[in-house]
Amino acid sequence: MSKSGSKVVYKLRSYEIDRNAKVMSVMEDHDVFLRRFMRMRFISTQEQQDILQEVYVRLLKLEKLEEILLAGIGPIRGYLMKVIVNHVTDIKRKAIVRQEYFHDSYDDEIVHGGQLSPECSLSVKQELEQVKEILKKQKPKYRKAFLLSRVHNKSYREIADEMNVSVSMVEKYISKVLREIKRKLDKK
Repeated sequence: MSKSGSKVVYKLRSYEIDRNAKVMSVMEDHDVFLRRFMRMRFISTQEQQDILQEVYVRLLKLEKLEEILLAGIGPIRGYLMKVIVNHVTDIKRKAIVRQEYFHDSYDDEIVHGGQLSPECSLSVKQELEQVKEILKKQKPKYRKAFLLSRVHNKSYREIADEMNVSVSMVEKYISKVLREIKRKLDKK
């Protein structure tokens, strides 16, 4: 990095340094700024880690990385902030969708003293069988992500690490399965 007046310019290092090192350098240079930016938006430390990981992955995939690096600190920070804002918006939107589509309310008439009525118990067993059939028809990676989340109570971050994919991919896999379950169960 060299300073030209007040403008910071990222010099492209020799071709020996790979893209990963460039992205790592950008992330290190802007870490404090990005964390402060997220803290001002009330994003928890754990969520900050997940978001920074997503920013890192997006930078790695960015085709015009060198152009942004040559443009200086302003365009880089602008791009990084845009990625963060978009990712946080996606997370919030997905949470709203999950809440709307998958929120179950309990009817006091079907619960008696902590026990389900026989009719409700039968209905739950039938739905469980339908869910099992739906899961059998899913792609293995979708099924694995769903089961790790819902049966083994793993976080999306843990699942992403285990499956070697991004957190957003885990969200997509699980959302696909949940949409399919909802679609099939709503038909009956």
